[in-house]
Amino acid sequence: MNNKNPNLPQLSEEELLLEIDRITSTQNIFQRAVERIGALLEREAYGKAFLVELPGTKPSESILSTSNEIQDFLASIQMPYRSLYSVPLESGGEERGKLIACFASPSFLGDLPRRVAGYAAEQLALLLTRDQLCHPQTA
Repeated sequence: MNNKNPNLPQLSEEELLLEIDRITSTQNIFQRAVERIGALLEREAYGKAFLVELPGTKPSESILSTSNEIQDFLASIQMPYRSLYSVPLESGGEERGKLIACFASPSFLGDLPRRVAGYAAEQLALLLTRDQLCHPQTA
């Protein structure tokens, strides 16, 4: 993770949520928004985001047991506080995908990782829905 120095300034929770909102409201390509949010979380919140179970695809096994990237990331963390969140991308009562977000920190972040992961999933679900409305052939 890029921000290993706890003395570097980081965005407040409000600033982080606003930046996630800005990314999803200005980005027209869903995968690009996921990449940018992942980079933001890595840079500003000791986190990393992985999008799994894209629309129309279902893994044959649990993503948490089959994703080498997630397992490698979690194994590489050398910080005392770690968390992993799996948050559905829901729109209109339908699950359209899933966001996996990992966080690690030298200090306890309280409920911040859960709130950030939930908000990122909510915003990505809105972007995915908007994208599918604009391109119905991909729905």
